[in-house]
Amino acid sequence: MISGFYAVATAGTDPNKILVDSITSFAPSLKHMQWSKSNNKIAHTYREVEQVKGINDVYDFDSPIPDLSVSFSLKHVNLTPYAGSIELGSDTATMIGNHEAYFIEQAQLIARDLGMKLERSIFERIVRTSVDTNRRWSMFDSATPQEQNTLVAVTWQSKECCGLYSPVYGRVDSDRLVELEKLSNGALYKNLKGVLVYGCVFKTVLGLLLANRRMYATVMNVNTEHKDFAKKFPEQMSEVLDEMLINENSMILMSNRLRTAIGNKYTTHATGNTLVKFDEKCKLTICGVPVFPSSNIPTKVDWEKIPSLPQQTNAPVVTEP
Repeated sequence: MISGFYAVATAGTDPNKILVDSITSFAPSLKHMQWSKSNNKIAHTYREVEQVKGINDVYDFDSPIPDLSVSFSLKHVNLTPYAGSIELGSDTATMIGNHEAYFIEQAQLIARDLGMKLERSIFERIVRTSVDTNRRWSMFDSATPQEQNTLVAVTWQSKECCGLYSPVYGRVDSDRLVELEKLSNGALYKNLKGVLVYGCVFKTVLGLLLANRRMYATVMNVNTEHKDFAKKFPEQMSEVLDEMLINENSMILMSNRLRTAIGNKYTTHATGNTLVKFDEKCKLTICGVPVFPSSNIPTKVDWEKIPSLPQQTNAPVVTEP
């Protein structure tokens, strides 16, 4: 397992580091996600814990040993390939003088765009999964069902709640998250239009694992204009986070606009609040959990338009002693 995007980058070559940096450049939360290698090239099989029969009483020396067990179901989640080809005509390559540098520059722009879309996709996936698994809270009961101000709390943890990546296209000995592969071994070739070109392929295979329900939650109808918002918000967030497993990998995801609205409420009103705080760099924390605002994340979300994740159960619940 490799924990973060930058750790993944160090396992590859220089172009891989450059592309990983591009992916995270305008997607701040991706830098701090946990990432694990999938156990299959196109899918990931995992155990979803149903119940833990743990140690409830103090164990005395030389006393009978209590029975312990974990009940789980086997499931799998599919990964998504992101790939495309880039070509450069031989005449243009001659004028540019360095076609390999050109491909890296183009791939950086593609990677940046992918990272921005990926951050939004992860946010929306957590929202929909929260609805499907009863991990959704609504701050005010008067909310309309669609287009609600929404935020997500998540704790990234390897093998339980994390991003997934596949060794790209069968390279089982590679930990590289992104691949930029030359076509025709970097030599000139004639494309389908009959033009002499240089070419390369940008590719990566990614997924999202949400196997532990206590590591994510969604709060909807975060109505900053409500007369009781300043008092209700920290109370609601404290309740939600108390239902989660929180550690140093926990974060709260929201749009830049929602973060600004919350900030204005707590910097312009005397609320007596001690749970919503800004540091000297104006970074926001809620109940001690850092907030990662992003322009890629929508302020209002209609969760009914987000399709449910097609997770399949491969076997019935199993009890493991």
